[in-house]
Formats: sequence, structure tokens, C-alpha cells
Amino acid sequence: MSKKALYLLISCLLLFCAQPAMDLAYPNAKQCNFQRPPYVLLPEGVAVTVYCVNAEIEKVLDYYSKIQGYEIVTSPAVTTISTPEGGVKFGQVVIKKGNEGIAVFAISPKLGETVYWLMKGPVEKFTVVETPKQTPAKLPSQDQARGEEPLQRYPKSVMLSHSKSGEFPTIILIEYGTMDSMLEVFNWYRSQLLTAGWKLKEESSGTEKSWLEFEKGAERVGIVIYPPGELGYTQISIHYGVYKVPDKDLAFGEEPLQRYPNSKMISHSAMSYGNVKMVTIKYASADSDKAVLNWYNSHLASLGWQVISTQQEEGRSSITAMSQKGMVQITITSRGTCSEIEVLYQGG
Repeated sequence: MSKKALYLLISCLLLFCAQPAMDLAYPNAKQCNFQRPPYVLLPEGVAVTVYCVNAEIEKVLDYYSKIQGYEIVTSPAVTTISTPEGGVKFGQVVIKKGNEGIAVFAISPKLGETVYWLMKGPVEKFTVVETPKQTPAKLPSQDQARGEEPLQRYPKSVMLSHSKSGEFPTIILIEYGTMDSMLEVFNWYRSQLLTAGWKLKEESSGTEKSWLEFEKGAERVGIVIYPPGELGYTQISIHYGVYKVPDKDLAFGEEPLQRYPNSKMISHSAMSYGNVKMVTIKYASADSDKAVLNWYNSHLASLGWQVISTQQEEGRSSITAMSQKGMVQITITSRGTCSEIEVLYQGG
């Protein structure tokens, strides 16, 4: 029974109205009062009587399921809810004779004690038509998108979406679908990329999703694999990025410091506060980060700058220098087979 069906059934059962008592009480059960929840509504044409009895809830529901002359509509079912005071059981059963229905909803606040609501009325008052389950989506028979594929695609998979953006780095996002299992896809990509010379940086294989992260030179790729679930097929998400030095500048603007030879400007921004100017520039170079660092160390003095600090770590270094014009910080980051240079200038 769905949650909606159970809610409607409980809404029908947890009710009290002034109707004549029925002669179908459990042996030794006595009528009692119970304050119904304010959100529970009473359907018209239904009689309800509340009973209390010293008996186990399972026996009460089983008793009504076996009344002669009636057939079961909803079999007895009992659920236990844990509370700080202990477990509370509740359950229900629905039976019918022709068009006449009887529904019983019961609660057992203590072991051996049961409170239940006995309802009598047209059987359609106690039955709910189940909402049909959604049919899983079908995997398309052919590609739904097209574009550059930096990695060999999984055999017999279908491209569902594709996007490409940027130039440093260039980002390509691709979604594929396949009827093969998540584990098969995971193992295939792991084997294929390792064989192709990619370095595995991170991996995880779980029940809700699995992923792999690789790098090779200036390339990075992340592969996330989702199990079929509601889609009805395994989904493969590819996130690929590559740092490739463009053939020409991608931005233009004032350069307060001579740029590294043959580098290309990637971005430029400038702002002023009174007489103080701030300029941020990013360049890309095909040379290594060490070569770029050595060039700045040897040329800054001849360009009129005095180096006041230098910091170095694996794949990243920075230089801070001052002159009569102002201050500049140069950060050099390795991007695999190339380097990214950020120049931050502040001065007049």
C-alpha cells in the first residue's frame, strides 16, 4: 500500500462521530473515548465506534480478518514506532461483505492493551485506487547531442548531452547512457585510461555512484557513474579539462610589468581608488613553471624592481617585488605541460 493510500485509510479510521454502536466488538472490548487528531476528517455515511480491550493488537486484527461471511480487502498489518517511552504498535485491516465494508484501525500503547476504531460503511470508503508507478525512462537508440570527445566513449553508449567552454582551461562536459551495469562501466574506464597512460588520482566505487579522477600532462578528467535507478539505464558523466596555450591573446589591457616572453594574455582587469590603481593579469606560457620563475628572478632587477620575498612549493611559486611605482606579486602555477602566470599590480 502506498503512503498516500495508508494516509487516507488512517484518516478514515481515526475518527469519532455520534453513531449507533455496532455489534462486531472484539470479545470483552468496551467502548471508550479517544480525542482524535484535529487534521483527521470524517467521510459521510460512515459509522465509527472506539473500543478499548486488554488484548494484543495482532490478535484483535486477526480476529476481524476471520469473521465469517466477510472477505479480506486489506490484510492485517502491524508497524512499530520507537519513542523515548518505548515502542508503540499500530495496524489496520479492511474486510467486506458485498458492498458493505468494515475497517479497523488499532493502536497498542502498551503491551497487551489495544485501542481500536471500528468503522462500518460502503466498502469504497475504505479502498483507494493506487497511483500507477512511473515507467522508467528508456535509453535513446541514437545520440541526442554531438561534439568533441576527448576520451574514447564506452562501447555502445549513447551521447545524451555535450557542452564546451573556455580556452584556458577548455572544459568539455559530456553525458552518456548505457544499459550495462555501473561496475562494468567503472572497470572499463579504469582499465582503458591506465592503459592509455593516464595517472589515477582518486577513485571510489559505491552503490549510489562511483567515480574516477585521472590526469595526464595538461589534461584532467573526472568520470562519475550513476546506477540505473528511475532512469532505467546507467548514466556516465565526463568532466574533461585541458590547459593549452592559445595562439593569440584572449584579453587586452595595460601591462604595468613586462610580460614573460611568448606568453599569451588570458584575462585582464583593472580598477582605481583615487590615485591608486590595481591591475590583475593572467598569462599562459608553454614553458615550465621553473623556467618562468628563473626568468622573473633574473629580470626584475633590470626592470627596476626589487624582490622582497620569494616562495616556492611543488607546482607553485610566487615573487613579491617593489619599485617607485608600486608593488607587484607574481604567482606561477604549473598546468602540466604549460604554466599559468598571474600578475597582481598595485600602485600609481
